[in-house]
Amino acid sequence: MFRQAEIFQPFSNNLIGGFTDRHGGVSQAPFNTLNLAHHVNDRDENVTLNRQKLADQLAVSPEQFRFLSQVHSDFVIRAGKTPFPVATEGDALITRTPGIILGILVADCAPVLIYDPKNRAVGAAHAGWRGCAANIVTKTLDAMRQAFGTDTSSCHAVTGPCISGEHYEIGPEVAEKFSADVLREKSSGKFLLDIKKHIENELREIGIPEKQIQIDPSCTFADGNNWFSYRRENRTGRFGGFIGLKE
Repeated sequence: MFRQAEIFQPFSNNLIGGFTDRHGGVSQAPFNTLNLAHHVNDRDENVTLNRQKLADQLAVSPEQFRFLSQVHSDFVIRAGKTPFPVATEGDALITRTPGIILGILVADCAPVLIYDPKNRAVGAAHAGWRGCAANIVTKTLDAMRQAFGTDTSSCHAVTGPCISGEHYEIGPEVAEKFSADVLREKSSGKFLLDIKKHIENELREIGIPEKQIQIDPSCTFADGNNWFSYRRENRTGRFGGFIGLKE
């Protein structure tokens, strides 16, 4: 179900930070089993129970989760004790409020989690190709800097399971938005995009030291046993990246 990211293990007494897989829930195919998203036409009662199971593992209540209506934007939303209005749109969350668990739901896009131990603040971003092209990770850290005084040199960040550069095919109109070092041209005239490398480059350029960056090697498209993949399955569930300060 949920696994704490290795880079956050030294902070486990104070921080929840990691990723779910697709196991341990109650949803039926094609959402089997731990689908955490209501918007994919799974049964609402199954999603609610799956979120409760996750909350139980994390020793929190479902009311502590904060989710957005993710729209592939560059909107960064600050979360606090007051829940968001229904369907608040955005693709990144920040907070320094203990007990609030930021959630990013994905099925090929990258969930990126950030911890600032110096200022006790966290951020989470949803990064597909649109988010990457819009520098959503940089904008998340900029928002943390403005709101909490975050210094990127003290941050730790992890990019969770997502589609790999071996399988993320895009057209030339998308490829032109990215640097050559994260692209590989195919004989068909299309390209393969390595969003893991793009995000790693972005984190380094922002100023997070290499030793404080972790990139999960899992490919959601290649490993259907453990991960949901929209590109592979189309109608499928969503797993999540979650980060929050313990109370």
